[in-house]
Amino acid sequence: MRARGWLWGRGGRRALSSGGAGGAGGAGGAVRPYEAIPRAGRNRWLDLYRVWRGGGLQDLHRHMEGSFRRLGPIYRERVGAYDCVNLLLPRDAAQLFRAEGLFPRRMGIEAWSAHRRLRNHQRGLFLLNGPAWRAERLALNPAVLSPAGASKFVPLLDAVAGDFAAAMRLRVGASPGRALTLDLHPLLFRFTLEASSYALYGERLGLLGGGGGGGAQRFIAAVETMLATTVPLLFLRPPALRCLHPLLWRDHLRAWDTIFQHGSLLLRGRLPLASLRANLTEFTAGGVDT
Repeated sequence: MRARGWLWGRGGRRALSSGGAGGAGGAGGAVRPYEAIPRAGRNRWLDLYRVWRGGGLQDLHRHMEGSFRRLGPIYRERVGAYDCVNLLLPRDAAQLFRAEGLFPRRMGIEAWSAHRRLRNHQRGLFLLNGPAWRAERLALNPAVLSPAGASKFVPLLDAVAGDFAAAMRLRVGASPGRALTLDLHPLLFRFTLEASSYALYGERLGLLGGGGGGGAQRFIAAVETMLATTVPLLFLRPPALRCLHPLLWRDHLRAWDTIFQHGSLLLRGRLPLASLRANLTEFTAGGVDT
């Protein structure tokens, strides 16, 4: 599908073009109003019902794929409480990142922020914006997020990857005909949890040999529950969900509680700054998710 050469802006502060690499002035120079962006649907609550009936809450990527096919590489959407502009092409995302400057605006996940408030936890990078996000990012860049900082983790990740490959070779060698068919999803969860724990906390959990104890299994189950319950929470605010589906909201809170307890257990009495503890916990969960 050929990208449309349109420009959009809101409040005169943003301009976006999917028409080429020329930037904001590359498609005639005129900034079109935000309302000119192609829109999926017209009634946010009716659209939420349609997405839910079509199974889109758990296969949101398929819903978006269909919308991109119908509307082009940039479209906006309001589904329940979810209000966003979706971009398909990397060059449009790059242009947006350049326009955001020093304080990029990350997508907020209100359910995650609500958990932090209820449990009196600080928010990490995943949930911060503006100067607070930049301050945290600059503090973490040298040791964790810069290319030089991240390179220090390569030997740790390489060791875990080598053990994972060796464990898979053993499975193949022990199977009839040296052929193996299996679901990699749970194995990859174990691999990423082992790798992220080793990189962030300097400790191995012993997950790749089939062990690791109940704590690691509870953490993996909690991450899966947190991700599964996050998707409905994107479309309904926590207060509404507490009334309409209290069990799902409780499951979401309990999952995050388990994730934070896992991080505290790995720290074992080491008491870093609360902000660092929040980031380590979010990095661990994010690593397993990724």
